[in-house]
This record gives sequence, structure tokens and C-alpha cells, in this order.
Amino acid sequence: MYEFSETETDTLFRIYRKGRICERHISQQDLLRGVKPHLIGEYKGAIDNLVKIGFLCQRKKGNRIDLCYPPSRRKDIENILKASGRYPQIFSIKIVKK
Repeated sequence: MYEFSETETDTLFRIYRKGRICERHISQQDLLRGVKPHLIGEYKGAIDNLVKIGFLCQRKKGNRIDLCYPPSRRKDIENILKASGRYPQIFSIKIVKK
């Protein structure tokens, strides 16, 4: 089993929170918005690792790189985020439809 670093887990949280399943993409620049400048290289390395192991998909759109996660990985990403214990707020809300 692959051991995810804090940076990789945070990257998965950022893309999961924005709901970027592979029908919708987010640019790498937008995904990294708010990251401290001295950590950008570390986050780009985490993105590369997540692409290599299949948790993220990379698409070249014009002059930028867009990212998304495959729908088949949604449950895996949820389990990783739950196991990390750092993001309880996204799993504590239940939506009730009438």
C-alpha cells in the first residue's frame, strides 16, 4: 500500500473539495493558489507523484496544465482523506433531500 505524504493528501483534498471529476478540470495554477511560495515545488512534486500512481489525470489545455481525478478513484480518495484525520469537516455534513 502506498503511503501518502501530507502534501499529497492536501493536494487530494484541494481537488476533491472543488469537485473536479474528469468531466471538469482545474488548472494547476488555480489548484496551487493559496500555497506558500516556498512550498510550491513540493506541491508540484506531489501532483507528479499522484499522476504517476493514477490518482490524478493531467491534461494539456492551450498553454496550461489542467488536473482532475478519475471517477473510479473517488471512493479511494474519500478513504485516504478519512484515514488522514485532517479533514473531518467534509464528511460531517449530510445532505437530506425531501
